[in-house]
Amino acid sequence: MPLLRVAGAPSGVTATPGNNQVALVWSASTGATGYSVARATSSAGPYASIGESSSASFTDLSAANGTIYYYVVSASNAMGSSVNSASVNGSDTLAVGSGASSFTMPTAAAYTSAYAVTVQAQPTGLTCSVSNGADTMGSAAVTNVAVTCSANTYTVGGTISGLTASGLVLLDNGVDATTISANATQFTMNTGAAYGSAYDITVQTPPTGLVCSVSNGTSTMGAADVASVGIACVSNFSRVYSFAGGSSDGADPSANLVQGSDGSLYGSTSAGGGSGHGTFFKVALQ
Repeated sequence: MPLLRVAGAPSGVTATPGNNQVALVWSASTGATGYSVARATSSAGPYASIGESSSASFTDLSAANGTIYYYVVSASNAMGSSVNSASVNGSDTLAVGSGASSFTMPTAAAYTSAYAVTVQAQPTGLTCSVSNGADTMGSAAVTNVAVTCSANTYTVGGTISGLTASGLVLLDNGVDATTISANATQFTMNTGAAYGSAYDITVQTPPTGLVCSVSNGTSTMGAADVASVGIACVSNFSRVYSFAGGSSDGADPSANLVQGSDGSLYGSTSAGGGSGHGTFFKVALQ
């Protein structure tokens, strides 16, 4: 018959602060049937019990923002309770300024205590991750924790009006050719833009028979998708003359136009004029 022994102290305790709460997790102790969590405002104590858990996790919902807390966890079974785990600091927060290249947490960690550096709040437009952030404090200062931040990418797009034909191709900063289908009323460029980078939407190829203009197409990418770029398309034909009909003008132009050496357009109508049977006409282009 195997002997039942007191469970060993929990190891690998980490604490992650949140909004008025701290989440603790640890490695389960062999033979443990439950755990007790205690808290103090100094690493030396005194520690007061704040709760029990039947699993290897616990959330302190009574934590107050801005207060530094230290936690220890003990395991228990029918034979009694273990010694406490190494203390872990779950409330040591540091606001890191823009452009910083190094950091030091405000509160030192005691020798042999566990530390776990995490990101509590991401900076605007960036996502930061931590490497080498969790370990047991040795006998020297820790300087190998690395926080790496990269710019988030957001989409660039907007609305379209008057796109009655196919063939429209848009560019962003002269690249990222994005083809837009006929009758589309919205668009999104194929490739997003990184936070803080410039975007510049232009028309590379107009649709057949149309000319398209861009509004709100140039700016710097913020921390949200852009949907305010406007594309407005209209016919690229312009009226150069309107036939009035009657005896003084022609009506119903009926033949192909010919451009003379003077640059004017020459043609004929099938109605109007003095006889009512049509006219020959000349239209001077401006």
